[in-house]
Amino acid sequence: MLADIYTILKHKIRFPHWRTAQQNATQYIEVDWYLGQDQNNGEHVLNTPVAYIEFLPVDYTTLPNGIQHGNLQFNIHLITETVYGDERDMINETIGHQTLEQGIFRSLHNQRTEVDVNAESIVVFHESIVRKALTPHTRINKLVKSIQRFQCVAYDFEACAPMVKVLATLDLEVYLVKSLNDPIPTP
Repeated sequence: MLADIYTILKHKIRFPHWRTAQQNATQYIEVDWYLGQDQNNGEHVLNTPVAYIEFLPVDYTTLPNGIQHGNLQFNIHLITETVYGDERDMINETIGHQTLEQGIFRSLHNQRTEVDVNAESIVVFHESIVRKALTPHTRINKLVKSIQRFQCVAYDFEACAPMVKVLATLDLEVYLVKSLNDPIPTP
């Protein structure tokens, strides 16, 4: 389940519904799975701005049909690099930390992901996402970091054989094209 949710969240952050196709083509925020990349253990954050997705423990409930669901909480760690050394690093309309933080919030808040098969809503990956907390920016050397905590009800279909068959036919890959006129690659 987490791999599917991660792919969905990554796509929603990289290509938000509220941006135009032209704006999405110029979006440059990286999104990655959080593995403590910002900790002082010799690892470095290489590309900024970057949003790391950190999943928190989930308690599941099993439904009679074998599908499990739980209250999924996840953190989005946003890290940007200081460029100007003043407030523009926070409020610049293109690269400002607050601008990107608000963009992530707008991209995820109240979003729901479902897959329609034959005009029927078959698979709901998660219900509406809501932001539960925000830890304001702090400096890490020349980096600015904030953490937003989100939550939603998420569904896991892995133990439900009929649903796994449907999921196996879905292609959740996200392709980045250089131009809107370029063809989308086929797997």
